[in-house]
Amino acid sequence: MNERQFIEDKIKIYFEIEEHNCAVCVIKVLSERFDFPIEQQTLDACLAQNGLGQYGAQCGLITGATMFLGIVAAQNNWEKEKLYLHTRELTALFEKKFKSLLCSAIRPEGFHEDNPPYICQPRTVDALEIFIDYLKIHLD
Repeated sequence: MNERQFIEDKIKIYFEIEEHNCAVCVIKVLSERFDFPIEQQTLDACLAQNGLGQYGAQCGLITGATMFLGIVAAQNNWEKEKLYLHTRELTALFEKKFKSLLCSAIRPEGFHEDNPPYICQPRTVDALEIFIDYLKIHLD
């Protein structure tokens, strides 16, 4: 199975069946892809990271990825500067693709009951491709 198909299959489950938000989906896929366990408390912390509680602020896609990166850094005893470097680089790649870090810009439809279901699913797949490609190169 190729990388994109793996991502699409996982995202379909996490969005459509388990009904997780974008941040939870990202951290769960990264956890599985890199065989790195994530505690329930971390997943709970991701619940409000969907545009910061649907406010439209920081996008949950990049938040989930950088939370994962921080956990990996702590487990591998990275120096803070190494974590900061990888966070900046990953964030820059995300911003280059999506032209913003703000949910309100990336998801201009906002959060409304009449939105199509799983509106961020394609964006999540695209973001995860970026994250996984980056992490495959930079994880020790």
